[in-house]
Amino acid sequence: MQAHNALMSFRTILIVGGGFTGTVLAARLLRESHAQPTCIILVERQEEVGRGLAYAKHDFPYLLNVPAGQMSADPENPTEFLEFAQQQGVSATADDFLPRRLYGEYLSAKLKAAARNPSPGTQFLRIHGEVVRIRRVSQSGKSSWSVGLGDGRSLSADTVVLALGNPPPRKLHRCELDPWRAAEEVQPGQSVLLVGTGLTMVDVALRLSTVPGVALTAISRHGLLPRAQTAFTRRTMCDGGELLDSPVSLLALVSRVREQARAAVAAGRDWREVVTQVRACAPALWRRMSLEDRSRFLRHVRAYWDVHRHRLPAETAARIAQLEAEGKLQVHAGRIREIRRVDRGPCVIWYRRGALQSEILRVDHVVNCTGPDYRVRQSPEPLIRSLLRAGLIRPDPLELGIEVDPSGEVIDARGRPVPRLYYVGPMLRARDWEATAVPELRRHVAALARRLTAEATVKLPKRSPALAALGFEIDRPR
Repeated sequence: MQAHNALMSFRTILIVGGGFTGTVLAARLLRESHAQPTCIILVERQEEVGRGLAYAKHDFPYLLNVPAGQMSADPENPTEFLEFAQQQGVSATADDFLPRRLYGEYLSAKLKAAARNPSPGTQFLRIHGEVVRIRRVSQSGKSSWSVGLGDGRSLSADTVVLALGNPPPRKLHRCELDPWRAAEEVQPGQSVLLVGTGLTMVDVALRLSTVPGVALTAISRHGLLPRAQTAFTRRTMCDGGELLDSPVSLLALVSRVREQARAAVAAGRDWREVVTQVRACAPALWRRMSLEDRSRFLRHVRAYWDVHRHRLPAETAARIAQLEAEGKLQVHAGRIREIRRVDRGPCVIWYRRGALQSEILRVDHVVNCTGPDYRVRQSPEPLIRSLLRAGLIRPDPLELGIEVDPSGEVIDARGRPVPRLYYVGPMLRARDWEATAVPELRRHVAALARRLTAEATVKLPKRSPALAALGFEIDRPR
């Protein structure tokens, strides 16, 4: 009972999701000074925090697509990840592309260090479970959140942060393989269709290329592959003011960016400088665009932006080019009309880009490499479906994610901010477009942490059950 009363004297911030955003937010909140004693609760369905899908443990050495010197989770300490890698005995420089598995270890270590030495008056609980329901409860005129887990347990919190990462891809057909488990199913000499030609396809192609005799075919609407990274000099970039000062129509913006890229190359510089410049001011540009221009961007420009923006390490790009040159990977622009399951395996009916006549492709396996499906209304996740039914979240008109206000509070079905229910993560792309990579996400996390540390809240209802009594798994710093 004493432990229960002690917990009830704390303001409680509950974070749903222990991937990059949830882990980094918890670590920041543990080290910040709060306006009142605070208990940080992190709920994650995976056994380990800090990994998610992006930094999971795999037997294949998938590389980060960004150099180590730009991957710090702390914007105030830009070399933190590089220093961590060096402390682990990795001989690395700021320009090296390191394994994603190592990055997951870095995030986990960052949280553990913060939990071992939190700021005065701050406590940390890590709960292993899946949140499936969130609802508001009121007592004596004061409200809090009731958070239900999939095993029937529940707990209360003053503030809830949805730190939900990338959603799963949309289902193509029942015969498709999960991209991260495809290698377990594919046998030597078999043929595989990779649906999509972005970063996920590259990962799967590299992994499957280690299976002897495998024939790979990749199809996407434009058939575009991500471009290679280079060590361009960022000090030559301007701050994007010219773009922000220009009229924001899609046509004018695209023309201006192309002009700047050509000028950079003509001056002996790198077009990637211009892409990074646009990326820096993308949220402001996106918010100023009309809904019609945003829609046109998604239809006509997005594929080209993605392959120039989301780039590959040079060695990875070279390996993909080698697979193409050797005939082990064929990349096509086209659209898939249907995937049928027949006795000999999937039968794919597809059209080459611009063709009127369909073609038939018979393969042994189909791997879904289309990437995250951000259509909230189509989400298979119980929590998202529950929030939609309750009217606590609202998808944006272009189905890029969920709507939030400038502070990060979610917008409900009636268009009103929901007090003390926040979202941080890649679905902020609905508001900012560029919200899926570490440099953007760490800024969003830092801004939300500053708001939460100063937030005035009420205590939990006195009748709320103690966490320990419910049998939650509580991580202690080790």
